Amino acid sequence: DWVNNNQIIALLVNEAEGQHSDLIAFELETGEELYELDDVDTMSASTDGTKIGVFDETKVLHMLDATTGDTIWTFTLFVDRPQDLLWSPDDSKLVLPEFLINLAYLINAETGELMARLPSHEVIWNPNSTTILVHDENTNPEHWRVYDTVTGDYPLSFQYERDVVWDMDGVNIISPDGIWHTDYATLVEQGQSLKIRDLRKTELEEVFLKPPEVTTSQ
Repeated sequence: DWVNNNQIIALLVNEAEGQHSDLIAFELETGEELYELDDVDTMSASTDGTKIGVFDETKVLHMLDATTGDTIWTFTLFVDRPQDLLWSPDDSKLVLPEFLINLAYLINAETGELMARLPSHEVIWNPNSTTILVHDENTNPEHWRVYDTVTGDYPLSFQYERDVVWDMDGVNIISPDGIWHTDYATLVEQGQSLKIRDLRKTELEEVFLKPPEVTTSQ
């Protein structure tokens, strides 16, 4: 694992299988070692490369300044260390999934403040960084719920399907119509349909995809 913010590079180095790794950061221009942290289990950097979240052998998340290695804040989980630290696209927030108790913590990435507990470890960030798709297994049938990080509300929910994605604008939620583990280019080639849910509406629209027409010159 490594992070590059055009000034430093940070690496997780594992000397022996089954042991904890060491986090070592270097200055890119000179190759000088900046800092080293022992016994790191998990590392995840913000997309802008300014912060690094790390877990050691405890259940404490340490948020580091990527340049200095100084701790900005810490957050303690209750059950287990997550395998993933899910940064929002704008780096302002962080989701920490706890698989064993099937929930996730929404954290303010600047302060380490707990913003919300989400009722599932399966979440998908919207590209706009303000809403999150949350898999709610407590309903029958199971549902996806859209969580608004600004208001703390769930303004929309729909029945659970696998392989859902947001569009690039963060307005529509797209899922294959009963076809799982199939890439969307293949769906288009096969003329399959997709379900499109517009967050500005309440109804579910179904769009039938067709491959582009090919014209030949006579």
